[in-house]
Amino acid sequence: MDIVALFYDLDNDATQFSQRFSRNRKRPTLPTTKRHSRPRRYRHHHRPNRKSAMHISEVMVLMILFHAKNYRTFKHFYLSHVRQNMQGEFPNLVSYNRFTELVPHALAVLIGFLNARKANCSGVSFIDSTSLRVCHNMRINSHKVMAGIAQRGKTSTGWFFGFKLHLTTNDKGELLEVCMTSGNTDDRVPVDKLTKKLWGKLFGDRGYISQTLFEKLFGRGLCLITRLKSKMKNRLMPHEEPSDAAV
Repeated sequence: MDIVALFYDLDNDATQFSQRFSRNRKRPTLPTTKRHSRPRRYRHHHRPNRKSAMHISEVMVLMILFHAKNYRTFKHFYLSHVRQNMQGEFPNLVSYNRFTELVPHALAVLIGFLNARKANCSGVSFIDSTSLRVCHNMRINSHKVMAGIAQRGKTSTGWFFGFKLHLTTNDKGELLEVCMTSGNTDDRVPVDKLTKKLWGKLFGDRGYISQTLFEKLFGRGLCLITRLKSKMKNRLMPHEEPSDAAV
């Protein structure tokens, strides 16, 4: 992965956001009740937010680079790889705890960057989903971080606890649309949202089989094509007229 090219693309999108974020950033204050209710020695102990040494573009580069490396956790990636081997590329590295505080500010720009890089439909599209596990199945009952948000779900490889990532691509492998749902969401639920701008043919696995969904998509010019289950007949097939060149 070319880090310089990636940083250049991210920095172009992040510059305007970074300037607006700096203007709107407010100095946090401690809650107050009555005047002189706090001891005098605590009045000046609060340290205001300082400007981060790392740029928001650098934060996003590391977030993307983590997924291109074979590390199980971001903490291990940051402490063992970035801080040890990438000081030259990132001279203003902060501590791991400070970096985690910067991540939420970079997510909005990262999402905007992703939306700006979506490709156009070519008439042949693919849809699929994958599981995003937040913990091992043995730790589901004791998991606290995503409690109430993540849910149990099932894929072709078995049960998991977490979320589902749904996406559509064109025949070149370029991203068209993406969304995330809880783990117990049926794969067919977000199809309508993911395919609003698609036309032509849409290929998916057996998890997307639904006569109602097929007819709904077919009515707006999108033909859903899946493998058939056993003892299942194909009810509707599009008829394409041969072109003049073929004749």
